[in-house]
Amino acid sequence: MAEETEGPEGAVKRTRVVAVRLSEAEHAVWAAAAAEAGSGRLGAWVRATVAGVLSGVRSAPARPGPPPEVAALRAELARVGNNLNQAVRAANVAGLDRASAAELVARVDAAEAVMGRIREALRS
Repeated sequence: MAEETEGPEGAVKRTRVVAVRLSEAEHAVWAAAAAEAGSGRLGAWVRATVAGVLSGVRSAPARPGPPPEVAALRAELARVGNNLNQAVRAANVAGLDRASAAELVARVDAAEAVMGRIREALRS
């Protein structure tokens, strides 16, 4: 077994990578479960979950997550938001004229309003 070394501030430096292939739906479910558990990073959540299973000690009681369909919708909503952010960034770099910029802002505002309504519906 490889020796563990300490990184900055005494944290264990992890040098080994384990790859797991997931379908889009599986990834959405895992990401939603990690978010539900309060973890912002999927890898950290997977590591903690597997460690808990192997040690027989779970860090927190399992909470039922959203149905897979809702998790998939949340993941899709996140992808749409990311794409929207990239489009606005690209438009900013390209240097739009005032009329095009105003139209883009109006469309982004409309998209944000729709996404907000979707988020609220998913919480229900």
